Amino acid sequence: LEVLEALECLGGAGPPDLRHLVTALGGVLLWQCGMAAGAEQGRERLARALDDGSALATFEAMLGAQGVPPDTARGLCAGTPAQRRQLLGEAKVCEELPAPQEG
Repeated sequence: LEVLEALECLGGAGPPDLRHLVTALGGVLLWQCGMAAGAEQGRERLARALDDGSALATFEAMLGAQGVPPDTARGLCAGTPAQRRQLLGEAKVCEELPAPQEG
């Protein structure tokens, strides 16, 4: 499930809290390694990469570099949610365990 959420985020969608985490922490990393003038500029750069599809394209290239067959990489990065689930497999049992309180 986490991989599916990560793929959604890389494609500019997904849970808002994950997107916030990715752009906030990634923005700081870009700033700290000199690839952005500040954390906010790094966050904006990452947000653009998520929204314009370049983050997902880079991930697909990374899959290929690690030996993932091109059809599999393409299916994960451009497939429908159902196609992605088929490639990744799915647990026979899925149970939601809500937290008793926030925090």
